[in-house]
Amino acid sequence: MTIEEIEKELSYYKSYHEITNESFKMICPNEISYKNFAIKYYCKNQFKYNIKIGKICQLNEEKYYNKLMEYSLQKMMPYPYHLIDIGFFNSINHSDKLNPPKYYAQLIKKLLNEGLPFDRLPAFTARDVFRFLGVSRNQFTEIANRYKSEKRKLLSRKFPLNFEVKQPNCQPWWIIRTYSNNNEGKLTTTEKSIKECLDKEIYLSNVFIIIPVEEKDSFIPIIHDNIIITRTTKMEYIYYRILLLIDDRLTIKDLMSILIDPNDPLILQKKEEIIKAISYLVRLNRLNKVEIRDIQCNGIIPTPRINQQTKKRVCFIVDEAIVSTLMTGITKTDDIKRIVVHLFETGRLTNDQVYALICLIELLKTQPCAKDSRAHYKKFFNVANSLVNIIKSLQQLICNEEVFGLCDGIEIIKMECLKYLTEKEKENYRMKYTSALIGSNSKIISCQHTPFCPQLIPHSVFSSYLFTIFLNYSYNSGISTLILPKGSFLQSLPNQFHQFNFILSTTFTHRQDIVSTSNALLFLNETLKSQPIIIHGLQFNKPHYENIIFPIEFSQSPLKKHPIIQKLSSDLTLSKFVGKIVLINTTENDFDLNKFDNWEFFDIVFGIPMDCYDENQQCVNALPSLLIENSKEEMWETSSDIVQVFFQFLSKNGFDYNSLNNQYILKEDILLYPSQPILFEKKNIN
Repeated sequence: MTIEEIEKELSYYKSYHEITNESFKMICPNEISYKNFAIKYYCKNQFKYNIKIGKICQLNEEKYYNKLMEYSLQKMMPYPYHLIDIGFFNSINHSDKLNPPKYYAQLIKKLLNEGLPFDRLPAFTARDVFRFLGVSRNQFTEIANRYKSEKRKLLSRKFPLNFEVKQPNCQPWWIIRTYSNNNEGKLTTTEKSIKECLDKEIYLSNVFIIIPVEEKDSFIPIIHDNIIITRTTKMEYIYYRILLLIDDRLTIKDLMSILIDPNDPLILQKKEEIIKAISYLVRLNRLNKVEIRDIQCNGIIPTPRINQQTKKRVCFIVDEAIVSTLMTGITKTDDIKRIVVHLFETGRLTNDQVYALICLIELLKTQPCAKDSRAHYKKFFNVANSLVNIIKSLQQLICNEEVFGLCDGIEIIKMECLKYLTEKEKENYRMKYTSALIGSNSKIISCQHTPFCPQLIPHSVFSSYLFTIFLNYSYNSGISTLILPKGSFLQSLPNQFHQFNFILSTTFTHRQDIVSTSNALLFLNETLKSQPIIIHGLQFNKPHYENIIFPIEFSQSPLKKHPIIQKLSSDLTLSKFVGKIVLINTTENDFDLNKFDNWEFFDIVFGIPMDCYDENQQCVNALPSLLIENSKEEMWETSSDIVQVFFQFLSKNGFDYNSLNNQYILKEDILLYPSQPILFEKKNIN
């Protein structure tokens, strides 16, 4: 029985005697072990106290909330704002963790006492710490250094005077709840909106800020000035899922329909979890409420706008390499960096944010700093200009209903963040978009074919490194190549590689290194501990590459007439897709593009190139005709014959053909990682 199954039983608030699952009772053989498991589960999820929880955990309200606060502090969880009521206030009234500033001061003290870095804080907890105490990574490092050097605690057991508690920004529709004793000594509460309060009232110790969220409300994600990137815990996935999905055209009710199965027996509990998460994101200034005001005109009050999604948007998917390049920035690009860091963290830019980013990049081109830095920051400008180029082209194309149908904008999604969504959520998520295109600097092996079905890209198996070696075999073209599965251990290099002076290694996360053959063994074995690797034999340590864009009629390279390019274009029907074929020249200095014999097939990459503006422009020129002429279904059928031949090749190298074929027919995601070594060596044909 898995932990998830046990927690599902606990979510129904069953007592130990109501459990009928024998597997469960093997893990929790008695009521005491069940109680301890239940306390941990309810504290981990920061559930509000009720009679059933009290009965299962054998705790009264005060003891339960104190245990919950201790657990939250131990696991560095955010302050449980959603629990604030009279019972919670009474339970921890005498605790030094009563309000958020005191709670987060205790959290900083915990890090100092245990010698932990600031990055150990979960991402959203770190943001709340900064919001109240103004402590980020740099400030914490200074405090920790002083703490170590002075050999004493910087924080007293009372309220930490070392911190100047900041006054968080509030929005006028928030509510303040004041706790006070009436004439009979009984604790009571009063509530009023923040816009009716004086500043000094908001930050009293007996006052808590409440953020009301209703299912009819709509919110939009906003870019925050102080983004702190630390580790992400599984419990924070709900925040990222919301930030990926939420839209000013969706109400919270619409969002819930995407995130929750209507037949889920825990639907009410999950709705509360979403409301809690949205309220917390609003508190962190990551979401803004969409205000719909009734405007009185000539005595007639119009019907409020209903947030119905009548138009879709184009989804432009980029990989992390592109985002990281833009994050590096250059001098005086803080505004650009702020938007890109938001994309890196949340995984999405809305239509307005995309427009703002493009305008800032365009403005940067006119600045003197850009002209002075262009040579030094060539990589940044290539990616930035390519992004502007593709977005501008798409903005023109969305006006043509023949291309994208009813469409009113473009959003950018970071490919790696799609992992936060479940398969069902992805299927619903796809309904927000009329089309998806991919921009990539490297192989898109993490791109899942469904549910986005990105246009101009064949099946995702074509993006596997195994597909490249399949093409090596099929066309007997390429340099000596060996694919090694994760966990392999080499006692010596294969005999085929002894003739080479250097080894070019490529990991399945796209990292490339060139090492001398004499030093390669230690490097390769260390890398193989964590991931598969592809190695190529080289005589010289500076091979030359040439990229040929497809459709090849749009390529400007003389090598587009190379026989291998012509064969690949014809056999793979590359006239329907976008991407590039990479040829390699391993000679010492003869890089003539007209000498085809010196050039061998090296790789094929699908997606719009983003690391070279000229290549990007060549692909963008092909977009209008490709998007109009080729439907996704046609492209799927085009690649099906090649996929079957590829699967037959894989079946000879440790894969189950029937399993692969079933996944393909059902249009499921297929991630291909080698299970045994695969060697390619070009045959000499007389």
